[in-house]
Amino acid sequence: MKTTILGDNINEHLLAEIIPNLQIIPMDQEPEMIFVRSADLKQIQLPASLIAICRAGAGVNNIPVDWCSQHGIVVFNSPGANATSVRELVIWAIITSCRNLIPAVRFVEQKLAEFPDNPVPEEFWEKSKQKFVGMEISGKRILVIGLGAVGRLVAQSCHNLGMSVYSYDPYAQAEEGTRCVTRIDSLNNIPECEFVSVNASLTEETKGLLGENFFKQCKPGLRLINCARAAIVDSRSLGIALETGIVQTYISDAVNAQLAVAFPERVIPLPHIGASTAEAEIRAITMVAEQLYLFYTTGQITNSINFPSCSLERRKANHARLLVSNINMPGMIAKITGLLGDSGLNISGMTNKGREQVGYNIIDIESPDGHVRDLAEKIKKINGITSVRLIKVWL
Repeated sequence: MKTTILGDNINEHLLAEIIPNLQIIPMDQEPEMIFVRSADLKQIQLPASLIAICRAGAGVNNIPVDWCSQHGIVVFNSPGANATSVRELVIWAIITSCRNLIPAVRFVEQKLAEFPDNPVPEEFWEKSKQKFVGMEISGKRILVIGLGAVGRLVAQSCHNLGMSVYSYDPYAQAEEGTRCVTRIDSLNNIPECEFVSVNASLTEETKGLLGENFFKQCKPGLRLINCARAAIVDSRSLGIALETGIVQTYISDAVNAQLAVAFPERVIPLPHIGASTAEAEIRAITMVAEQLYLFYTTGQITNSINFPSCSLERRKANHARLLVSNINMPGMIAKITGLLGDSGLNISGMTNKGREQVGYNIIDIESPDGHVRDLAEKIKKINGITSVRLIKVWL
């Protein structure tokens, strides 16, 4: 298996332990796979040899997903691998926002710098602590936006800390929530909360989700935590909410330089470190590597952004497997099976799945001979076919 690794902190040794016979090569040597974390693939000409891209993380805004779908390239990610790490950062941010921890640290650093040669008396620190009186989070209310892997953990932790938890996620199934959560079905009538945590994915639908209408409904003094994507919160509306006191503190795992400069004591930006733990990185790499290996050797697809989940049980012996992706439109399966019938080869198993504009087929052929390669080439020529791959694993 030939792969290219792009960017930061992807453990080659861990990949090699999971994927036998892994060859790591430069992009210009026609890799079949790309492992990526934050490198922007939208700015790179991707090779025609590519069959899969693996994102060691959840977000895929650095990958040209639509282009990949049109060219039969499967995009994998690792949802939930970083959930524990992000949840912990959210809880830290909630506590930090109401206990004035950052201003307190800055105050101590400033005073120590002013008197480097003279110890500051303990009495001074005791008197100074009144500047940083905060509030407890127990008994307070929080709205969690997004009940994915991170959102569910955040909701559970907040409940365990004594908070009343509300949540908004129109796509989460009832069983995907937790018993501790009160679900709301619209952001047009939100409950009064002291805290809001944004944990949704960035899509066209969620871009600017928290805007003018949202902040108009909020209780003044809101602590807003955004450890998802910056664009989910409309920057202009947030600036007005900060200026008018609707938002007391904004902690974001992304840097909005304009707001950070305008409100230095109340806007706390972080350089996208939510998933930056050794444990999360290992889980993410392990997850996508295992998914990729199954796809490469069996055609099974799990946790893809653009392809449907799909699998077919392995045959015992004397079989070849065709993997065919196509534009999801009427008549495609008939065209594929028509060629299979004309070939005289026996189909021992087949499954077809669709997802939006993508169709995917796993086809097992019994007792294959040399004609199976010819068949694969003929299928490639069908209008609407985006990729064909032949696996000879049970010959």
